[in-house]
Amino acid sequence: MSPTPSVNCRLLALLKARLDQQTNDLPLGQKSVVDLVTRIDQIKENKTGSKGAFMNRALEQQGGMAKILLTEDDEAVRGFVGRALQIDGHSVVEAIDGEDGFDKLQEHAGEFDLLLTDIKMPFMDGIELSHLAASSYPELKILMMTGFADQRERADGLEKIVIDVVSKPFALKEIRTAVNNALSLDISGSLKKSA
Repeated sequence: MSPTPSVNCRLLALLKARLDQQTNDLPLGQKSVVDLVTRIDQIKENKTGSKGAFMNRALEQQGGMAKILLTEDDEAVRGFVGRALQIDGHSVVEAIDGEDGFDKLQEHAGEFDLLLTDIKMPFMDGIELSHLAASSYPELKILMMTGFADQRERADGLEKIVIDVVSKPFALKEIRTAVNNALSLDISGSLKKSA
């Protein structure tokens, strides 16, 4: 006899709480965090029959899902942040650089709730992507991240289109909070500096 959906939901909630508790203060990219996220994905797949389906249904009922375009050239960071956002119940489309990000924006007709983009990337950086995205899809919320102080300073002129710039390395809690804050703002939100 398999567990009931409410038992599955409680189990997933407990695992998510444990992940939050153990990873709040760890810098991005630590192996233990990736192992925990991977383990939760495996448990969800075993318990639900399809990866994350049960958790996604529960979050949809609560209105917790957002569609996020994650543009990041570092595969490890992209995978880690993408998984964390999916665990939070968001639908995530990943892009490997600014050109790929803009292609995906057009492919999806701009139907994203948030563009989360790195600043420094090859081919097209996050600043150029943000300008193109804002001019093509003015209702799109934009959140940037960077590990380079000089790149963060380049974003200072984007107050009208970018909600925030998150500095790397960041703890899992920081990026989740920044995403949730960005999603909760109306489009007139202004650039705030995260410490």
